[in-house]
Amino acid sequence: MRDLDNVTFWAINTKSSEKLMKDNEDTITKGMTDTEKKAYLLGVENAFSIFNQLMSNGIDSKSIMFYNPDVELGTEFTLEEILKWLEKQ
Repeated sequence: MRDLDNVTFWAINTKSSEKLMKDNEDTITKGMTDTEKKAYLLGVENAFSIFNQLMSNGIDSKSIMFYNPDVELGTEFTLEEILKWLEKQ
């Protein structure tokens, strides 16, 4: 099996990120129309909602979520498949 010591795992605290966005909302949305502001806030809410769902699913099923630009839909990978994909990168 390949040595995974060179793999970098990134973590994010979505609660801290959401608070940061909320605390800076006025600065970020300054100059936006009401419609633009509503669209922006909906986008932020949806992004964090989806991210939280992905993270919860990954934690519950003991899996690791990662971005792979070569797949169109969510796909499961074995360790061997991931290693083959990484070798191509």
